[in-house]
Amino acid sequence: MIALPASVEPLFIRAGWHPGVASAVVDGNHHPATDMLREFDGLTVGSDGAGVECARIALKFQPIETLDEQIMAWERTLQTTMVGFAEGGLGYEEFYADEMGRIFAINCIVDGVYLCGFSFGDAVERLLLGRRAMPLLLEGQERVPFYGEDLLRGDPGLSVFLCAGQVKAHRQFER
Repeated sequence: MIALPASVEPLFIRAGWHPGVASAVVDGNHHPATDMLREFDGLTVGSDGAGVECARIALKFQPIETLDEQIMAWERTLQTTMVGFAEGGLGYEEFYADEMGRIFAINCIVDGVYLCGFSFGDAVERLLLGRRAMPLLLEGQERVPFYGEDLLRGDPGLSVFLCAGQVKAHRQFER
């Protein structure tokens, strides 16, 4: 069973989730996204709307069949495998987990990869309550769109960066 933060567990229960009851059977591949799909596949949790820092995002749990090129670039850079497990309620975002359980998002309208959390619980709390995700830049990438503006490499608003193949966060985003 996947542990959920108390702040968002009622949203999962209202969506039809029953603790300890797997909602789907997926292949035997053991990856954090497999566990998420086993537990939540088919659920739409939360609602889009105003949040704490930005818009809340409803999550539709379902397998994402194809990997976006941006996600493949981050897979290579971080030397991990990412598996898509949900999309945003309006269909503009896709969410992926890596082998360490970190949750990443892409915006399907503009280029950009964002770290939603260092764990599933951190990510769903951030997304369902409307807290900002953390923008990522690859080596050689100079800008990333972020809530209506472009952040350039070196911008103090760029809170997450790549350092020696690892995703690092400034203190304000560490848990």
